[in-house]
Amino acid sequence: MVRTGVTFETAAQEWLRYVEQERACKPTTVTDYRNMARTLGETFGDQPIEGITAAAIEQWKAQFSRERAVSNRTLQKYLVTLHGIFKRASRVYDLPRNPVTNVERPRVAKRAGIDVFSRDEILRLAAAAGGERDQALYLTPAYTACGSASSSRCAGRTSTSRPKRSASTATTPPAAKERPRAAAIARCR
Repeated sequence: MVRTGVTFETAAQEWLRYVEQERACKPTTVTDYRNMARTLGETFGDQPIEGITAAAIEQWKAQFSRERAVSNRTLQKYLVTLHGIFKRASRVYDLPRNPVTNVERPRVAKRAGIDVFSRDEILRLAAAAGGERDQALYLTPAYTACGSASSSRCAGRTSTSRPKRSASTATTPPAAKERPRAAAIARCR
């Protein structure tokens, strides 16, 4: 077995320095990493990094899940952090293997996308509304999210990600500001 002479705590501190200074992670991300590294240090802190095995991590994972009742997503974040610490240790301290590679990751359900109304559905809702004020309740969010309800970007849109808006599409053209709302609604039909 290779002897690095480095403890988990030292490796974790090097990794935190790396993600903060070299990788330039956001301060909030670094704070999350620090909190996870502190929690992991409670179990692995004084142990030599080369002595931490996949079996020891599996044991920690089971105990951590049982004691803290964490979600699979949270557990996965801790394992990703552990993997990063050992990956950095492999580069800096010549650790021959990353034990987290052989650890089973928990299953995490994919996030469900949000279904949004199509352009035609929005226009039908607006047409069925009681008056001009009620129509505005349907059309205003559509104009805000897509630039305009008649925009081709809105047609058939089913994902939650918005297209990037340039300065030219972020403002309403002067001609559109002058049109009365009723004419704008009629134009969309």
